[in-house]
Order: sequence, then structure tokens, then C-alpha cells
Amino acid sequence: MDFPELANRLRSSYRKNAADITALGCGLYPRFVFARRPAELAGEIPVFHYHDVGAADLERDLAFLAANHYATLTSAEFTQCLTGGAKAQDRAVLLTFDDGWRSLHTVAAPLLRRHGFKATAYLITGVMAPVRDAIPPGSDAGVFVTWEEAKADRDVIDVQSHSHWHARVFVAPRLIDFIHPRFDRHALNLHVPVLQAGGRDDFTRAAPLGTPLYADAPRFAGRRRFLDDEAARARAVDLVTARGGAAFFADPDWRRILHAEIRHHIARHGRAERFESAASTSAAIDAELVASRAAIERELPGHEVRSLCFPWFAGSELAVARARAAGYTSCCFGVRPDRRTNRTGDDPCSTVRLPSDYILRLPGRGRLPLASVLAAIARRSAPGFLRGVRAASAR
Repeated sequence: MDFPELANRLRSSYRKNAADITALGCGLYPRFVFARRPAELAGEIPVFHYHDVGAADLERDLAFLAANHYATLTSAEFTQCLTGGAKAQDRAVLLTFDDGWRSLHTVAAPLLRRHGFKATAYLITGVMAPVRDAIPPGSDAGVFVTWEEAKADRDVIDVQSHSHWHARVFVAPRLIDFIHPRFDRHALNLHVPVLQAGGRDDFTRAAPLGTPLYADAPRFAGRRRFLDDEAARARAVDLVTARGGAAFFADPDWRRILHAEIRHHIARHGRAERFESAASTSAAIDAELVASRAAIERELPGHEVRSLCFPWFAGSELAVARARAAGYTSCCFGVRPDRRTNRTGDDPCSTVRLPSDYILRLPGRGRLPLASVLAAIARRSAPGFLRGVRAASAR
């Protein structure tokens, strides 16, 4: 059993599910989620988020909305309702899809057309290919929509920003792990923090085996970036390469060996790590905002980008301020402790969203008991969690 790896997997699982657990335990979701007989929404506009979707689940959700006469909004219409520029319907919702998985084109768009609905997709613009034929065989880029597909779905899908690179960065000098063969890189290495080499960011995030990993956070969390010692990093990577690459990790003491190598380097050469300046943090957020909008408005001529969804739901006062300065008029989080729902008069740059599972708790015929919704969430989450535990137990 690789106990440090198991701890990392548990930490990652908690990070993904903590918001939902907290919201349920502290009553941070809208009242209709908990009520046995909920009142009508009466101006409340729930916002639901999806990621990768299956046809059966999405068809069930959209059929429920259609049968109960719900209307779907675009991000601009949603913002107008909150700011008083338009009156919210009694049964209006905003459906959002994060990241831009290929199922947005193959599953979501056809079903939205069938039901006469629309949705907003928050795309990671830096990872998108122009057309599917341009994606190399076997590339992770194939799991995301292309610009050609996004353009084809403009009739039902409103494209907005999910940042340009969906980046995580180091934020503290606490060494927590190293890149190893079982590390969960996710699609296009999105779970790997962006590393800097020679003053330039490597957004491929294809970190080699042995790369030290420090405490990290999403870029839009607004924390100053910790820039690790590149020479110490190279020393750890070189050691792994010299000892057989992936074969090195068969040694049960591999973490102790790499930690010792880092300590030895520091003892001989001192510390070359540092934190970026506050101005650099703001500039990096600005660059993400500008690049993402520019990409969308270039690829989808005539389209206006005014809404931002924070990757991993992790925004900050700094990120909201920079988004406003860049001309964005709404920002989407996940759960917020200061707000359970969205109504006229609420700040659209503090929009709260809840998982799409809770669509079936909206007022209407055919709504599911809360226990059934929670059981379905558990069944969906269990396979991925168990795969992580098995990977940690593979030694």
C-alpha cells in the first residue's frame, strides 16, 4: 500500500466533493433542494453545472424541465434578470457546461435542440483544436470540442470563458509529492500545476517523472505564485532518469530518496525559490481573461464574451475585480457561504451554481426524493474514487 499516494487521492477526492458536502450539511443550497413540497421559484434563478454528460442523464433532466414548463436562459439574459434589465420568469434556469468536453457537441447540443432549450458552455480556449481532423491520433485534445463544433452549435449553446489555460500554480514551499507513474494528470495534464522554465510558462504541463510538486491552487484563487527552484527540480528529474525512469518507482523508498536529493541540493546550493509579486499575480489573471475572450471572439465572429466561470469554482476578490476591469459582467462560482441562490438585485459577479443532479429537486411533477438524488451522486462518484484507491494499493 502506497500510503502517501492514498492520502493524495483522498485529498483530491475531498477537494472535488467538499463543496457539495458542505452545502448539504450547512444548508447552502437553495430551499427547493431540501424542501419536501417546495414553493414556486418566484424570481429565483437556479444555475446548474454539468461537465462531461451522458445522453440518458441529460435527456432525463431536459424532459423534466420541459414537462414542467421551465425556460432556459443565456448568460446575457441571466445577467439582465439579476441587474433588473429584464424580468425573470417564474420558472427560469441557467444550464452551464464546464470545460467543453466533446459530449457538449455530440450529446448536449442535439438534446437541447430537441427540447427547444439553450445552455451556456464555459470553454478552456487554450486547449481547443480548430477541427477534429487536426487532432493527432491518441491525443487527449480529442476529448474536448473543437472550434468548428462550437461554431456549429451556436444556435443552442452560448460560448463563454472558462479561462484560457485552466491553470493551477504552486502557492507555498510545502513539498507534497512528485510526478510518478500513477499520478492523476487528468485530460491534457489539467491536474498538473503549470511549471516555469527559464522564465516562461510551460502550458503543456507534461512534467517529467520525478518533478517535485508543491502545495498548489487554481490561478484565479488569487494567491501569489510560488516559483520553485528549477535546478532542484532538474536534479530530482535527472536522478529518476538515471535510475531507469518508471522502473525507479518500484523502490518502496522512492519518495524518501527524492526528498533527500532535494535537501542535498539545497544544502549545497542554497534556496533559489521565490514568490511572484502581487503585480505579477494580477497580470497573470489579466492575461488569462484577455486571451480567452480574444480566442472566442476570433473563432466565433460577432460573438460577445462577457461571462466567466472560475476553474474549480475557485474565484477570489482579486479575480472578480480583474474580470470587471476587463469588461466581464458576470462570474460563476460553485457554492458560496454568503449566498444560496440568484435573484434580481444580486451581484452577477457572485453567481452561485449547484450540480445538475439537483434539477430533479426543482418544483414540478416527477421530482425525486433527496435521498434518491444523493444515492445517484454516490453511485456516479464511487468508480473513480475506487480506481484511485486501487492505484494506491497496487504496490
